[in-house]
Amino acid sequence: MELYKQISDANRIKYGTEAEKILRIIINQYSDRTHFIYEILQNAEDAGATRIQFHLEKEKLVIEHNGRPFNEKDIEGVCGIANGTKEDGTRIGHFGIGFKSVYCYTEHPYIYSGEYHFVIQNQLFPAEVSGRKEIAYDETCMILPFDKNEVPSGVAYQEIRDALTKKITAESIIMLDRISDVKIKIDGYPEEIEINKAKYSLDKKTYANNVFGLSMNTTIMNTSTKQTRTRDADYLFFTDANREATAIIFRVEGKELKAIKNSKIYAFFPTAKEAHQNFYIHAPFDTTPARDNFKEGAEYGKHNIELVKAIGELIWFAFQWMKNHRYLSVSGFNTVFPVYEYENDDVLYGIYQNSIDMIREEALLPTNVPGEFKKIQEICVPLWGIIVDIFDDNDLRTLRKNRNISWLAKEFSTEAYRDVRAFLNQNFKLETLEWKDLVLNMDAFFLSQKQLSWMEALLSRIESYCIKRTTYDSHYIDVSQIPFVRTVSQEQICARDGHGKLQVYLNNPDIAKYRIESTFIKNETIRSFYRRALEIPEYNIEQETIENILPKYECANVKFKTNDPITENIDDLKVIKDAIYTNSSIMEQIEDKYIVTDGKSWYRPAELYIRSNDTRSGYALVKGIVRIKYLADAYFDGTIRSLKLDEDFFKKIGCNAGIRMIPASKDEYLQAVRKYCGTKAESDIRFNIFFKTYISKKLDWSFNYEGFPEIFSDMTKEKSLAIARFLNPNAMNFDIQGELVAADDQHFSGKNVESMMVYSMIGLQLCYEKWVYIQGDPFPHTPLEIDKEDLLPEYKAAKRLMAILPFKEVKSALTEWLDANIDDKSDLNLIKHYLSNPEALAKVAKAMAKNEAQMEAKKNKIKSAKELIEQGDRKQREFGKDVTELEISPISEKGKQKREQNLDRQLADSMDNFISVARGLSFSSRPSNKEERVFLEQEYDGHCQICLKQIRKYNGEHYFEAINIIKFSKLPERLANSGKYGWNSLCLCPNCAAEYNYCSKKICSLYDQVMKMEVEPGSEETIDIDIEMPEGKARRIRYSPRHFMALKEAFKIFADEK
Repeated sequence: MELYKQISDANRIKYGTEAEKILRIIINQYSDRTHFIYEILQNAEDAGATRIQFHLEKEKLVIEHNGRPFNEKDIEGVCGIANGTKEDGTRIGHFGIGFKSVYCYTEHPYIYSGEYHFVIQNQLFPAEVSGRKEIAYDETCMILPFDKNEVPSGVAYQEIRDALTKKITAESIIMLDRISDVKIKIDGYPEEIEINKAKYSLDKKTYANNVFGLSMNTTIMNTSTKQTRTRDADYLFFTDANREATAIIFRVEGKELKAIKNSKIYAFFPTAKEAHQNFYIHAPFDTTPARDNFKEGAEYGKHNIELVKAIGELIWFAFQWMKNHRYLSVSGFNTVFPVYEYENDDVLYGIYQNSIDMIREEALLPTNVPGEFKKIQEICVPLWGIIVDIFDDNDLRTLRKNRNISWLAKEFSTEAYRDVRAFLNQNFKLETLEWKDLVLNMDAFFLSQKQLSWMEALLSRIESYCIKRTTYDSHYIDVSQIPFVRTVSQEQICARDGHGKLQVYLNNPDIAKYRIESTFIKNETIRSFYRRALEIPEYNIEQETIENILPKYECANVKFKTNDPITENIDDLKVIKDAIYTNSSIMEQIEDKYIVTDGKSWYRPAELYIRSNDTRSGYALVKGIVRIKYLADAYFDGTIRSLKLDEDFFKKIGCNAGIRMIPASKDEYLQAVRKYCGTKAESDIRFNIFFKTYISKKLDWSFNYEGFPEIFSDMTKEKSLAIARFLNPNAMNFDIQGELVAADDQHFSGKNVESMMVYSMIGLQLCYEKWVYIQGDPFPHTPLEIDKEDLLPEYKAAKRLMAILPFKEVKSALTEWLDANIDDKSDLNLIKHYLSNPEALAKVAKAMAKNEAQMEAKKNKIKSAKELIEQGDRKQREFGKDVTELEISPISEKGKQKREQNLDRQLADSMDNFISVARGLSFSSRPSNKEERVFLEQEYDGHCQICLKQIRKYNGEHYFEAINIIKFSKLPERLANSGKYGWNSLCLCPNCAAEYNYCSKKICSLYDQVMKMEVEPGSEETIDIDIEMPEGKARRIRYSPRHFMALKEAFKIFADEK
């Protein structure tokens, strides 16, 4: 045919010898050789085809479609280079560069179309071939023989077969306007594939050219059995119907929007560029020939940006239409609303910005009322979805004093809505409300309108947030000023008055100002809230003191409930005083409480002093030496609360009526011995006494007062007499000297017993300091260097002290005393004998001291059976009633994320610092450490994780056993140090611990259960793991959220280690 010759001649002139080189560059732009299939589909679409068939044979591929037959211009295009017939944005690129991709597999493509039938040789030169009768005149057929030397026919068949069966899907033609039927036949393949598309208008009256429904059907028939299977999918198709039309497509089931995962940006066919949306996006973008990205450069970028702007407008229109036609449900909004944030330099970033503008300007946010949508300014967000089950929109408007607001649909608080919630939080200042934002606005009138069932539902959900905890909780609700208590007169009142004083009690005693409505107090949920959150007790003065008063004074930074701390404190002390009268054991709990003040700060009783001008208090002696802090005068001012607290009460609780006795340490004592008696004396006491294991308590060698020996400096007669007056009434409380016995045997028997005559700490100072005055001498002396008769007469007022001091002539004075007081002459002579023979007297003293030490040890050792049994009595201290149910603290989403980060870091650190065990050895056992037990105590409050039993010891502490799930000897060595975070431990009662360790059990499914479960933020429920213990008996291990997260994170690391 002359036409073919003309085209060939023109191409020889136009391209010369560069044709092959140019074509190879074009072909190499395709990373996937099978991309030519899309190019064939494009050509058929542009030719107006409605159906197309691919028939893959072993040696060739045959394509047939019913599009417009070829004309001369088409032949020139298919034989030229970059001579496509693309005319506008409605056509994909009829026979442009894309067709050249067929040369990846063939050297001689054959084309039969209308009156033309030719083969293309050397990519440029058409040559006529005979027609084929089986091809209808109005059909186009292309035959691509696999004659490319670089690609064997077998490889070509394999690659094209995979492309036809995996890449050509219903989605491949979803953006095409004309092609509605695709058929795929493959020789040697057991299935034939047929794809059908139906497109119909959904809004003929208003948007006939913009809104369509699409039904896509894929039928796969087994060529042997003729059995078929089908896949159907329905879509909403939106287009702006512009000259360069854009489109977006949503998958639907009925009127429920469904996600389209891993969608690509379409330019008639899917490109390699991710859409990052759950719907399809199409526009005639300028893309690279391989369609793997958008073209760059000012010209293309501007065009593509305009198209993205058009897509944004179309998305805006689509969401309004879907909202008005009941497609936009709560779940549908979450599924398809475009919240993905593209990079700033990505041409698609405009889609993200468009989403922000939509939310800012349109009423698109779903509420809890079906079909009702609000603007962002009219929306309140519940931190937890359960909030809206209690407070409906009317409650919200009342408590927030705004008639126009509504709740955002409660589903937005769940994990499934995390991404859309993050989008809203990032771009808008949402009014997010938690329980306390509503609860704290409730007044007596609002609560009085609510029924008991509503109150029960509310209180059951907020109770855990209203309980004061030792650790900071941002969600804590201080409900002390909320009138939750309904009285018998149907009033709503607070549990405490403005001064923090209880107005009601759970047992409605006569002493109470109000009485609680019986139906409320009998309701277990409400009663629990009253007891635990409002801290309303049954009236009990001991319990009132232990549970409500003393805890307030745990530290010096006392948190008072009123603005008048001293008055509140005096009221508390009055209750404490009455409670001590009822049960004196409360005294033990008062010692370390900061319950008294000097008017400025708060102190423990033993840290403050009772003011006194009596010289016997010793205050004047230690002035400038010891800093004395006195009790506030307000305690003794009867005008405050009409209460005058007496000194006896403050003495009873431990306040000081004078300077304190402070025992000296061994080092302080030995330093004093060295100072006063020399290094030898110090050495003798150190090695003979203090190096022994046991020291007799007969002599209190450490006795000393605060301010001693500093008071002996700058001595005057007045100070000396004041010291004497202070010590005299206390002289019976200490010894000047005595025999000190020590031994390595607790029974003080055998040869290892040592005995020494020594001074006590105060005795050393009183005997060796110059502090006593004699007549006629202005200077002070030590008692050891003066005669007693020479003392100033003023010392007679301190007879008891003077009698025990060892003056110079004490022996003569003693002889006179003996003569005057001992009538038995034989006893008198014996005593005088020992006094005249110091060595013999020392032996007797040592023997007596040793005997006394032995008697004391024997007394402690020998007890009757009755005494031993009685000694075993332990009085249970009062710590309030035990909680019978396991209470779990929920974890917030933010707390969960932080916990995951901390666990990851902590477990990693523990593995970096693992305990290395010598080769050939392993951990045979590993007792639980303190950190594990503290963790379990905090999480379960002593409750057994299996039977929930709680055991309390006599001293109030909980008893439980920390049992390992996996023996540490079986774990990788690097995990041996990670147990302190509690992941491998269970908090069990003794019975369950014994069963777990020694009975048969079946826990093999524990790992799988843990790995499948997730912690739900805000949930107060335990995470339950099913086991059998003994085997065949179903049991359940209950985990707190924090404990479960540690276990799961450790399992993940364990898997990595393995």
